[in-house]
Amino acid sequence: MKVLFITWDGPQVNYLEGLFLPIFDELSRLGFEFHILHFTWASETHLSKVRRACEESGASYQSIRAWRTSAMGSFLSLAIGALAIRRIVSRRSIDVIMPRSIFPALSLLLSRMHKSHRIVFDADGFAADEKVEFGRIQRLSAYYRVMRYVEFRAIQVSKAVLVRTEKAANVLDARGGAGISRSMFNVVSNGRDPLLFSPMDHEARMHMRRRLGVDANCPVVAYAGSMGPQYLPERIAGFFREVLKLRPGAKLLVLSSSPEPVRIHAKALGIADTSIIYASCEQDLVPHYLACADLGLAFRATSWSTQGISPIKLGEYLLCGLPVIATSGIGRTEVIDRDTGLLVEGEIPSLQEAAQWFLDEVLLDRDGYRARCRSLGVTYFSIRSSVRSYLQALRSL
Repeated sequence: MKVLFITWDGPQVNYLEGLFLPIFDELSRLGFEFHILHFTWASETHLSKVRRACEESGASYQSIRAWRTSAMGSFLSLAIGALAIRRIVSRRSIDVIMPRSIFPALSLLLSRMHKSHRIVFDADGFAADEKVEFGRIQRLSAYYRVMRYVEFRAIQVSKAVLVRTEKAANVLDARGGAGISRSMFNVVSNGRDPLLFSPMDHEARMHMRRRLGVDANCPVVAYAGSMGPQYLPERIAGFFREVLKLRPGAKLLVLSSSPEPVRIHAKALGIADTSIIYASCEQDLVPHYLACADLGLAFRATSWSTQGISPIKLGEYLLCGLPVIATSGIGRTEVIDRDTGLLVEGEIPSLQEAAQWFLDEVLLDRDGYRARCRSLGVTYFSIRSSVRSYLQALRSL
């Protein structure tokens, strides 16, 4: 089965090469062939890396420049993409088209190839509602109404819909209207490769810490991923300040290409720059950085739209043996208990109590937490669980 995957991503994220390509690589061993159409505004240097990653995984790759300066520019990009979809489908004898989120779905609809091919819509949360809740568009705007209509039409023309949570499946089932069956919706996980994301042995861990200028007994708190208001940088800085009150030599490791929000809030709280390690590294080095830490943070602002997302960082932390402090109810947090992490609801527990738990419980049983977190990660957040869920959706066609 030949699958055309269409995505819209910028250079600040690596979902294509970090999340999807490993899943597609595993599926290719089961008889699937993947082709990638990528809308992006990344530099040519970044595109070369993405293209090389696709080639190494056996997937063909084509990029289209995404103009985001205006709605008209975005629409023009998607119209050009529609022509590219038609060419790729014809030349590659594509069987299934899989648009990820609303913009790629609009490009598909413009191409009209949904009339002759099977469609799998990867809804990937509630993109339109997220833009409203975080202040980028108005709910009564034409822009929001168009996005919601595209979401509706994408569901209508699809044979299967991929979601990240059961709640998202229920919402989109209702939004899809008449003729939509709940059985069309498949909950897929954002799994990571457990061979790549794994705890390091003591010697490798100490070597990595020395590279960071951190001694063996220093508490290290890690944050990995994109940064913005929805990721609560003020809470990251606030929690770390509570840790510093009890362990002044602790370090905060921030793995992000956009760490400035944390820097601003840390400075406002009087946290010295020397207490924070900022790193923007290649994807294949992220597991090494995480495995040398002691705790992973996954705070997220709660809103209506977040019921449809599943943070990738949860799996990365757990697979590397890191206990987590995460916002309850966002992603598969129901599988996390006090033996593998601490769930935060609003301001409960307080940041002071969370810091006390980390220093008094986690650090005193670091090896035990490492083993339990790794086991939980392999069970619920590994690439194997992702491949199974994708395979079920594709075979349902």
